Amino acid sequence: MKYIFSHAGGTIPYLATRFLIVDEMNVIPGAEERGTAADTLRRLYWDTALSWRPPILRMLRSEVGMGQVLFGSDYPYLRRDLAVRCRLEVETSAELDHKESRAVLARNALKLFPRLAALADPQNNNDASSRELISTS
Repeated sequence: MKYIFSHAGGTIPYLATRFLIVDEMNVIPGAEERGTAADTLRRLYWDTALSWRPPILRMLRSEVGMGQVLFGSDYPYLRRDLAVRCRLEVETSAELDHKESRAVLARNALKLFPRLAALADPQNNNDASSRELISTS
């Protein structure tokens, strides 16, 4: 089962150091079998809904890695103009290189949801909107 935590996980990544201390103190037995809290955080997925600013992207890179981060806008709850702007800000963020921004905006989601990747494959002669999805990756 895969989990996606919206809004960059809220406070969870900020508490990563506390989870590390809990692991270090062996407060919860069984870390050998389940892995550490850091291992667990790096297996989960995190979206950028209302959480796309550079300090948050930096924290996500540090705690979970950019390969686990998915674009999210919170639209339609967020006004459309703000949702469009957040996408542009992720795409042009000084915090992300080109490969990372492409991964956050599309590639990570296509890996997580292989059926969507098949639909977005231009080799399958799908409609223009599907080809556009893959070309923006």
